[in-house]
Amino acid sequence: FFFVMSEVVLYYASVSGTAKTKKDTQNLRWLLEKKNCAFDEVDIARDPIARGMIRKKSGTAAIPQLYVDGKYIGGYDEAQELEEIDKLSDVLDGEDV
Repeated sequence: FFFVMSEVVLYYASVSGTAKTKKDTQNLRWLLEKKNCAFDEVDIARDPIARGMIRKKSGTAAIPQLYVDGKYIGGYDEAQELEEIDKLSDVLDGEDV
């Protein structure tokens, strides 16, 4: 038996339009760091292929977007809601909630 960590990826835009987008991205980073969660970051402003992929998978162009093992979780608001009901750690561990 060995433990396999989930792949957690934060998609964000370094060139984002609104203050809310920047704030949500920073808050989502802090939330993941608070959970001691290792995560990768992909800047969709520099990666048009990733931008198209997340829009297709999530059905939205909203940023930031959080994925665990390739599954769309949501943005900061959704992650914060999961945290408030003590489910974010389970999601980050790859469990279905």
